[in-house]
Amino acid sequence: MLTTPNENVLTTLFAHCGVTSNIPPGPPPPPPVEPCAKFDYQDAAWRTVDTPHDWSIEDLPNGEDDTEYPEIQPRYGSWKLKQGDDPSYSSPTYDDSQWAAAKGGTDWRAYGSAFAAHNVTGWYRQHLTVTNPHLCNSSAAVTLSPGIIMGSDETYLNGIKIGATGNITTPAQGDYTTCRSYSLPAGLLHCDKDNTLAIRVKSIGGPGNGSYTGDGNYPGGLFDDPDLGNTLGRIGPFDAALSPNGRSYGFSLGGVGWYRKAVPTIPAEKRAYIRFDGVYDVSEVYINGVLLGVHPYGYTTFQYDLTPHLTGKDVIAVKVLNEGRNSRWYSGSGIYRHVWLTIVDPVHINLWGVRVQTTDISGITSLSDTQQIHTATAATVAITVNVTNDGSTAASVGAVASVSVAGASSAKETFSVAPGTTTATQLHISVSNIKLWSPDSPTLYSAAVTITSGANTDVVNVSFGFRTIKFSAASGFQLNGVTTKLQGGCVHHANGPLGAAAIDRADERRVETLKKHGYNAIRTSHNPVSPAFLDACDRLGIMVMDEAFDCWEKGKNTDDYHVYFDAWWQRDLQAMVHRDTNHPSVIMWSIGNEIPMRGTPAGYNLSKVLSDYVRVLDSGSGRAVTSAYPFVRNSADPFFQYLDVAGYNYSPDQYQGDHNRLPERIMVGTESFPKDSYEMWSDVWSMSWVIGDFIWTAMDYLGETSIGHATSSGGLDYGAQSLPFPWHDAYCGDIDLVGHQKPQSVYRTVLWGVVPISMLVHAPSPHAEKVSGWGWPNDLDSWTWPVAAGTVLGVRVFAKGPGCDAAVLSLNGKRLGTVAFEANYSAYFNVPYAPGTLTAACNGSSTNVSLTTATHPVRLELSADRQTIAHSKTDLSYVTVSAVSADGQRVPTANAVQVTFGIEGAGILRAVGNGNPADPTSVLHTTTKSTWRGRAVAVVQPSGASAGDITLTASAPGLTPAKIVISTTAM
Repeated sequence: MLTTPNENVLTTLFAHCGVTSNIPPGPPPPPPVEPCAKFDYQDAAWRTVDTPHDWSIEDLPNGEDDTEYPEIQPRYGSWKLKQGDDPSYSSPTYDDSQWAAAKGGTDWRAYGSAFAAHNVTGWYRQHLTVTNPHLCNSSAAVTLSPGIIMGSDETYLNGIKIGATGNITTPAQGDYTTCRSYSLPAGLLHCDKDNTLAIRVKSIGGPGNGSYTGDGNYPGGLFDDPDLGNTLGRIGPFDAALSPNGRSYGFSLGGVGWYRKAVPTIPAEKRAYIRFDGVYDVSEVYINGVLLGVHPYGYTTFQYDLTPHLTGKDVIAVKVLNEGRNSRWYSGSGIYRHVWLTIVDPVHINLWGVRVQTTDISGITSLSDTQQIHTATAATVAITVNVTNDGSTAASVGAVASVSVAGASSAKETFSVAPGTTTATQLHISVSNIKLWSPDSPTLYSAAVTITSGANTDVVNVSFGFRTIKFSAASGFQLNGVTTKLQGGCVHHANGPLGAAAIDRADERRVETLKKHGYNAIRTSHNPVSPAFLDACDRLGIMVMDEAFDCWEKGKNTDDYHVYFDAWWQRDLQAMVHRDTNHPSVIMWSIGNEIPMRGTPAGYNLSKVLSDYVRVLDSGSGRAVTSAYPFVRNSADPFFQYLDVAGYNYSPDQYQGDHNRLPERIMVGTESFPKDSYEMWSDVWSMSWVIGDFIWTAMDYLGETSIGHATSSGGLDYGAQSLPFPWHDAYCGDIDLVGHQKPQSVYRTVLWGVVPISMLVHAPSPHAEKVSGWGWPNDLDSWTWPVAAGTVLGVRVFAKGPGCDAAVLSLNGKRLGTVAFEANYSAYFNVPYAPGTLTAACNGSSTNVSLTTATHPVRLELSADRQTIAHSKTDLSYVTVSAVSADGQRVPTANAVQVTFGIEGAGILRAVGNGNPADPTSVLHTTTKSTWRGRAVAVVQPSGASAGDITLTASAPGLTPAKIVISTTAM
């Protein structure tokens, strides 16, 4: 075979290279030749990494050692403290020797009654000695980060005011949850003598000592409030002070990074292309110092032709820039998806050059009364082949196509391709007795296309499925002729503790997890996902709303895609549609999410232009074009008029009224609140024109920090819209960061009929609970609580189905009562706590569920999602470690068991993690992780040349250790 298979470029060299760049608005100009891009650049000191690679999830260096983001964190140094207010306190010459000694982390009310007054002002002073000289010579701005300060502040260095937060005369509650960071003017920091740091703080104050308790009396100064967690801003891969978009990014950092890799020798008669499935964000790709191109969108696939630049000894260099405020969620940084080297003949099938469409499907028969399993007696496969001739003379090309359907004949075509052009031809194959693709029966076939030109051949294999789709207001969305509601969830692209690294198994596991918990559809919020993710949706049976953009010409952040939209939107839509068109899982295209210009004439026009363009790119597929619009009102009509399906974010109140006005409009809930799930689905089930709902979100994700939190502390976090670092996770998902089910999913699996009955217990609350818009009450499927016997706990039982009109609750065999289910399939009980077994059942049926109290943990237990995996770096085994009691129950109150992992054999410990949204500690290059709710996860990846066994061990102080063996098989 003369066309070599794509080679996944795994191992490369990486460094930050000490280079920064600022991308101006508009299409980026060709940059000057970069030293790191040159062939002879000395990269021996660079470290070796595997792609996919995300540097934003890697631990940050100590702030003072960081050459890219240098930072001084003085919070826990030696302070002097004085109550009162005098401008001279900021002076470096002021004598503070008589001031009281103080410690960072302590509520200043502990230092005397003067600090317990209302509206009190105090000053902290610290003498800083700089021991790292690069801080004084850094080309990057040095940041001083005091962390969270209880009150408003003004901060001075060497007598110069470097920053302030809040109004120094009238502090507000938000000042108490804000992490401070102030950039130092050049030359202000002294290396040859001590520096004087002075912080003026004003607190609302009042008596007390410790956390705010809702009584109007506030702590003050450099207090580490336990309700807020650790207030030091840099932990693991996160820095609350320096993250350019703070909570939106999950307090992560981007920056500039470089990758270099030698190109293998390419035969002179061949052509070579390098393809990137995704690089975040702006990439510059070089070969031997020559710029091949700049790609500014971090989520679309792109390719470059290496052939004209090959010398026989060649080096590819990739500069990646993730700078400024360019995202509303954690994006990751670097070459975070696969890279492919493709070697072909001059006459070849071009990138995404085979399109498979299934038409004329007839004789559809259902094989099941309860599932969508269908066959068809006949269909036609239309295969479009695009052939490029990079030679100097016209080429006669023979094309042969076949499909993996029993009894199907092949199709042949001969045609000519002029030099320097691409020619398309279409081949048709009639098939019979086929299985249709659906979530219940995701049957896939393959199409093989072979072209021959002279002695050379090129072969491309494409996976596809047979299915019919149709959209109408009267019948909703129909798959294979059956009205189907989209049980959907919105999903961002990152993979929890792996960051954005799109390792195939990680993407597959997310799809697998959602399918297990009742989902049949995913919205790729708010960008194209990896090819492996869509492959998994095809195989496992999940329908996809494939989304392109989060903004158009007007942005949501200063440096986001709107900067490049005008020059790039067509190319990026092409990349998405052409790449994804053969996936049977893709049933809809979304051209945008909550577009800022949606209410303007320019926005209406782009709604039409983008929709029409997608229809041209994907003509004949039957897929619908949509866009998500928040809090819909009649004013959305001009924007919606060009769409096939109107996307309603948080707007169920409009479904009936809009249908009355516009009875032909087809609607879909593109985002909804978890707490509103029953109300949303009552509408979806009863309204034919509403084809489904996509919850925000199906899975937890880094960034948009704490939008799904609930609190009953009564402290500074009480009722806050968002919580400060160390929270770094949105925490609004049905599934947590490491793949474990959360309480809203426990309810949803009953709502969707996945399980017949479930039960949740509300955590004891010292104060009335406040739940954020995307949050869920603090429930657990647990009957293990650290409370006194007799403490009344709220219990909710969920059930749906025949014989489930009331719930019967029993504790240790004693019947506690019967409560009728409400319309939302919930029954509520107040139960005095006693250890034992709590059982809920449906009256009139044997359906039941039990929760049993777990005693203290005595040992660790390891369980793998798969104990046999392929010996490939694209495969992974996710191993859950649980702290279990003597009778083998996970102990959900074991929230801080420090587990140490060991690994031997044919694999490595790729990452560790847990579902705790406020645990920012290391996830890569570490062997330890704390449990949360009794468990944590280790991600094991095959390594080395040969398949074999991988032995993973887990140990923790005072607990019996555990061991598991994972086998890898040769590819």
